[in-house]
Amino acid sequence: AGTNVLASLSGVSIPGYELVREDVEAPIRNDTVTTTRPDPDVLRELFAYESAIGAVIGEETIRVMSTTTQRDSDPVLWGARDTVTCPGRIRLDNAREGVPGEFTYDGAPDVPMRTGVLGIGDVVIAQVNAEIYVKIGLRMKEQSPFTKTMVVTVANGKANSSYVLDYQSEYHETFQALNSKLKPGCAEGALADSVTQMAAEYASTSTAAPAPAGPAIDPAVLDELQSALDDTRQALATSHATDAEYRSAIAQLTAAVGSLKTDISAIDSKVQAQVPAQPAPTPPAAVPPPAAKATTSSIAVKGATFSQKTKPKVAVTIKVTGGKVGGKVALYVAGKKVKTVAVASAKTAVTLPSKYSKSIKVKAVYSPSTDANGTAKSSTTAVVKAKKK
Repeated sequence: AGTNVLASLSGVSIPGYELVREDVEAPIRNDTVTTTRPDPDVLRELFAYESAIGAVIGEETIRVMSTTTQRDSDPVLWGARDTVTCPGRIRLDNAREGVPGEFTYDGAPDVPMRTGVLGIGDVVIAQVNAEIYVKIGLRMKEQSPFTKTMVVTVANGKANSSYVLDYQSEYHETFQALNSKLKPGCAEGALADSVTQMAAEYASTSTAAPAPAGPAIDPAVLDELQSALDDTRQALATSHATDAEYRSAIAQLTAAVGSLKTDISAIDSKVQAQVPAQPAPTPPAAVPPPAAKATTSSIAVKGATFSQKTKPKVAVTIKVTGGKVGGKVALYVAGKKVKTVAVASAKTAVTLPSKYSKSIKVKAVYSPSTDANGTAKSSTTAVVKAKKK
């Protein structure tokens, strides 16, 4: 629906099946097309899509509130904040994607990122003030001593980092990876460890534990909440005819939201009145700090002089501290990826797939399979010379 709105802005035909967003968005972003007001019908389709998502979330909220049996009338509240600083980088090219990118680390400012943990009973809400990749959030949850750990991003401000990539994504040739202002090899572990340490501190100082079941919420209150949600859906369903009807639907939606707030307050009051006093819980065991992570200390690529119109051979040497080599190496010639090979030892010989008639510039990018295989790292560019005739 969102791509259709962009298509309507720029005059692209909407065929009825899914469009490729980049094909539609790029001309608008690059200011190579003239834009106009989007078609109202296309806008209404977008609003209907958003309303449908809201209805699903609202109904799921009602379902959870109706069926949950684990309540706590007096949860422990705890909070902490931290700042993680990683080295930065400066980009030298401006390609959107599909290239390894050119960067310099000399003179690049460090990038601070704020982290935090909010403890509510046996639930931990971790926060980062940046857009992190999913794998970083999953690592935070895996390392947390609390099974009920949630991760919230772009919280407490926004870091000047652009996208924050996990180790295996740092050398992807996507616009997210290329636009990151962070030097590879730092953010994933530093952010996850910061959150883990705060969560472990909460675990060692709190008495948070699952509370016993409380009584169910009054079904009559839930019926009223469902009715308010139905009114909201009906109001949006009538917003497709005219602008006047659309404004009327918004007014109905506003009233329905007010009704929702009233019903939520009633639910809260009933829950507080019905939940019995809880016995003293047993504090969770303290969690040891995470083990030290293997790091890739160096990667280099070299090649012997080769005869013209032959396939050059190069050697990739990788050194991993605190672990062993394992993963993949991508080889680039003149900035273009030409081959990817599996590596399991410190030195790997590779024959390039194409024949060349002159000297070439080669670069190697290492992507480890696991944390035990080090961190992602790129070599400097090496010149492999062709023999003169």
